[in-house]
Amino acid sequence: MCTALQYATMDRQEWLCINLILCQVD
Repeated sequence: MCTALQYATMDRQEWLCINLILCQVD
């Protein structure tokens, strides 16, 4: 279950991008 969008913030755009990629893989 991916909850990357839950952590989507202006200060974590790069972190979100990485999580979205991991979400697709996992």
